[in-house]
Amino acid sequence: MNRVALDTKTLELLKSVFRKYPEVEKVYLFGSRARGNYSKASDIDLFLVAPGMSFDRYLKLYSELEELDIPYKIDLIMNWQLPEEALEIYPEKVDI
Repeated sequence: MNRVALDTKTLELLKSVFRKYPEVEKVYLFGSRARGNYSKASDIDLFLVAPGMSFDRYLKLYSELEELDIPYKIDLIMNWQLPEEALEIYPEKVDI
């Protein structure tokens, strides 16, 4: 395990998808995996800051994440769904 409570393989697979999308400026992990109180069944909560990303590109990105060979569900929140400032209620958020 590393500092973001994801195994190295999972973290690298996630990053490999995000690197394909230059619109993605930041990715935050939040929730139980950022707090450190996760279980094997815990999902991966991600918040993406991607100004200008079209809905079609978002769907493509999300589809790629869903196809990854990882045993976790991914919950993806985009900055147009919730402002980045809303993450202030999650002091344990981690920039990945």
